[in-house]
Amino acid sequence: MVEGWQDVPARRNKGRQKNKGETKGVGDVTKFFVSNLPSGCTLWVVSEFLGYYGEVVGSYIAKKRDKEGKRFGFCSFRKRMNGVKMGLCKLKVNVAKLAVENIGLRELEERADRKHDNPEMLVGRMQEKQEVERQNKVNGQTFHPSDGLSFRAVLNGKSSVDPGVHAESSCRSIKVPDNVVAFFEIRGKALIGRVTDLKMLTRMKELLAENMVGGLDIVYVGGLSLLLNFHDKEDAVDLLSKKDVWSNWFSVLDLWEGQSLSFERVAWLKIHGVPINLAINEVFDDVASQFGKIVHPSQLSHEDGDISVGLVGILVGDGKKVNESVNLRWTNKVFKSWITEVEGSWEPECVGSVGKRVVEADAASVDNNVETLLEMVHDSKSQVGGYSLLFIAIS
Repeated sequence: MVEGWQDVPARRNKGRQKNKGETKGVGDVTKFFVSNLPSGCTLWVVSEFLGYYGEVVGSYIAKKRDKEGKRFGFCSFRKRMNGVKMGLCKLKVNVAKLAVENIGLRELEERADRKHDNPEMLVGRMQEKQEVERQNKVNGQTFHPSDGLSFRAVLNGKSSVDPGVHAESSCRSIKVPDNVVAFFEIRGKALIGRVTDLKMLTRMKELLAENMVGGLDIVYVGGLSLLLNFHDKEDAVDLLSKKDVWSNWFSVLDLWEGQSLSFERVAWLKIHGVPINLAINEVFDDVASQFGKIVHPSQLSHEDGDISVGLVGILVGDGKKVNESVNLRWTNKVFKSWITEVEGSWEPECVGSVGKRVVEADAASVDNNVETLLEMVHDSKSQVGGYSLLFIAIS
């Protein structure tokens, strides 16, 4: 007897259906390969620095160097970034290809990009491209991909750099002797720390005085870091032991014993060109966040009388002055804004000496107690014939 055919469900793309929505590395942890790390930096420094741009859940620095002779490592992060500067070094960040956390990440991101490419965004990108090309033509700097030199031109010693454009020179370096030791006299009695925000930085002298902490000099190190130089080591150790007090001001605080810190500074940015219909503080903050971590958000208000420029404070990791432009895409229009850094160095108001405060008794209360004791002595003399004993305990 011949049995009839039986319909069987298709098994095509079974694996894809199983993994749909369960791609590892998305929404969880992404591991990055980081190269060109500064010499002498530690895991703690790398994690804290990259923590400005998202949550760091793990980091590792290799003992050996890469093929270019630079330090490298890995950092588990929740947000992609590249081109971030750490001190004078511009980090090169790429997704670690062989990490199990990143399986399927590239494919999912490409799908997400294609999904969000709606007609309005395409129009905005086209207008932005046209605006850039127009500005380049106005400035006389039109770029052509074929401007590169041929092999024969290179042999003839020609340069690909236009005579009117100055190429960025390579960083010079010097060898500092190993026996150089700065501020040796304050080692072990000074505290080095990083405050939680800019408000705590500016109010540090006031906060120390309110908590009866004195006998020190406040020295600004840069960024959000302060050096508390105590006159007596015992006072420094005493404050360090009160973590329940200083943890309200500092994210980290430790005895300074010559350890180095990564360079950072506070930069104040002026933002011009934001149209009045988009002039809200969130837009100014978004523009400023392209250049560093915001430590003082925009506080623009029409009641100030001037809404033509916004002011935002950011934390940056290099010494180059900010002078850039950012295009703002809104509906199907593109607006250009200009960002310039305020000239001059900034120093918080907390810098200076904090005197050591001594608890003083109330003078009026002391006078009243003395008068009361004199009356008691007089009464006792009248009762025992002028002879009495007086025991006064002073605490």
